Amino acid sequence: MIDKPKIVRTEAQPAAVIHLTVARDKMREVMGPGLKELRAALAAQGIEPTGPWFTHHLTLGPSHWDFEIGVPIAAPIQAQGRVKLGELPARTAARTVSCATAATKASAAPGAN
Repeated sequence: MIDKPKIVRTEAQPAAVIHLTVARDKMREVMGPGLKELRAALAAQGIEPTGPWFTHHLTLGPSHWDFEIGVPIAAPIQAQGRVKLGELPARTAARTVSCATAATKASAAPGAN
C-alpha cells in the first residue's frame, strides 16, 4: 500500500551511488547486495545517510534498466569499489511513501537487511 502521490520540487542532493545496468528481470537480485555495499562503504568512512535509499533510473528499456542505487549524504565520500559520489538531481517529481510490511520489504529486496 502507498500513500497518495504528491507533486514536489526537490533540491539537488549529494549521494553515494552504485551505477548498474541489468536485465529487467534481475532487478530484485541486485538491489539487496547493492544496498549492503552502499551501507558498508558509508560505515567504513563514518558517514551516515541523511535520508532513505532511492533508485534513480536513467533508462528503462524493455529488457535492460540503467539506474543508480543511492543514499543521500551530507559529506562527500571517497570512491570505494562500485560506490561513487553522485547526486540526486533537482527536479519536479511525484513522491509517495510505501506502507509495506517488513515481510513485503524483505521479499522486494532479498539480502538488503
